[in-house]
Amino acid sequence: MNIEGEVGPLDEEADGLPLDVDLSIDPIPASVLRLATAEGFELNTEEGKASVSVTLSGAAPDRVRAQGSASLAGFETRLTGPSGKSRVLPLDVDAEYDVTARGGGKALRIDKLDMDLSGSRLSLRGTVERDAPLQRVDLELLPTSIPAERLAGLLALVVGELPVSFASHRTLPSSSAPASRVRSAKAASRGSTGTRS
Repeated sequence: MNIEGEVGPLDEEADGLPLDVDLSIDPIPASVLRLATAEGFELNTEEGKASVSVTLSGAAPDRVRAQGSASLAGFETRLTGPSGKSRVLPLDVDAEYDVTARGGGKALRIDKLDMDLSGSRLSLRGTVERDAPLQRVDLELLPTSIPAERLAGLLALVVGELPVSFASHRTLPSSSAPASRVRSAKAASRGSTGTRS
């Protein structure tokens, strides 16, 4: 692990703890990965390697911007569909990102999330709000070509248990197609969902 930059000083009039830090971890310990993954997302961390390089700026925990890159290689995730059946999917990802978290992570604004998933390219932009009692997802998928099941695995990594499901043996539209949008709202207290795409 390598850390450079400044943290603080803590000012009573400030919105939070000022940050301007460059952080690199290679490899990321499995225990850290388990803590960092979203609730409801299963990640097999027994094998595989992960690394991250990130610049953190802002004022924690109210507003923190993270810019950098990350890599996951040799991991597996288990997804459970609406029928209750589960399947194991490989998870090999190289990503570049620019994400701002507000309210201690209750709201995420994704200005850039470009991922290479086992040769498939995926780009996301949008917002994720995980504040009770309603969870909202508004993501724009830029033109891409990726198997639907792999897309489900990636979205689960970001938002945890998905209020929408994907199932297809074909890839989503190629780069010549217009951008797609995934929107959902999930009422945490009642477990009801509403989706629109």
